[in-house]
Amino acid sequence: MKKWTLTLVSLMIIIVLAGCSLEPPGWAKPDATGSNGPKKIGLSISTLNNPFFVSLKDGVVAEAKKQGIQVIVVDAQNDSAKQTNDVDDLIQQGVNALLINPADSAAISTAVQSANSVGIPVITLDRSADKGEVAALVASDNVKGGRMAAEYFVEQLGEGAKVIELEGVPGASATRERGKVSMKWLTRNLTWLPNNLPISIGPKD
Repeated sequence: MKKWTLTLVSLMIIIVLAGCSLEPPGWAKPDATGSNGPKKIGLSISTLNNPFFVSLKDGVVAEAKKQGIQVIVVDAQNDSAKQTNDVDDLIQQGVNALLINPADSAAISTAVQSANSVGIPVITLDRSADKGEVAALVASDNVKGGRMAAEYFVEQLGEGAKVIELEGVPGASATRERGKVSMKWLTRNLTWLPNNLPISIGPKD
């Protein structure tokens, strides 16, 4: 899954930079003075505490280097307000395109719309943005993934077993998509416990 996602990210960089045609996009053309300086991509990651997102960042940087493009990487540290400010700062730095892995799909919408207003193309990674125009979403099928996980639980635990959901990052589209289908599937076959119950892990005294 990781390699496939990184491959898709690499392909989307090429597509955005090539403008989906032999004609380069407007921002890649020389300006009126004839200059055509190095291009910059802004990459906003929800958190670099997650090994998957570190790999994603490394894949983007490696592919951009092959294309002769600079990448400015910012880490939101799972803080949606920081991420919005980070993206606004990337826009002020004059990046030519934005790759965003949202910490919160709703909260990032304002930043996406800001990029739209100045003509900067946006690609979202792993999670979508609720509002704003996105050139592409590079992600796994979270609905299918949620169903596969639910089927595995039923297979391993048997019907009627008690389960509880530990959610991922609240507000992330991936969390909503996987959780919704998992709950729908699991409640048909297992006993679903409310997720506000106290949990004890490990042997009791």
